[in-house]
Amino acid sequence: MNGNSTKQRGLTLVELMVAVAISSLLLAGVIQIFISNKQTYRVQEGLSRVQENLRFAFQRMSRDIRMVGFQGCTNLEEIEENLRVIANPPVQINLSTIINGDDNIGST
Repeated sequence: MNGNSTKQRGLTLVELMVAVAISSLLLAGVIQIFISNKQTYRVQEGLSRVQENLRFAFQRMSRDIRMVGFQGCTNLEEIEENLRVIANPPVQINLSTIINGDDNIGST
């Protein structure tokens, strides 16, 4: 044999254990980041679904609200006359004042 027997030819057990410990810490950090991102994604997905449902509901409500009082292409007087004929006894109907608002202000 040669006199160079002091040269290292591999890793010692302590070096392997230190490398495994450091790798485990790094892997635990990566897994923690993955789990955190997954939870954030789920929360964002839920919020976007709620927002989409609200947008749909508001769109539906706004269309219905815009159509309040819409009588089509007919004349209000014709509708009133038809309702008076159908009602027995005739009832006085004023379709132009169907929707009223109050300011909830007492008389002062």
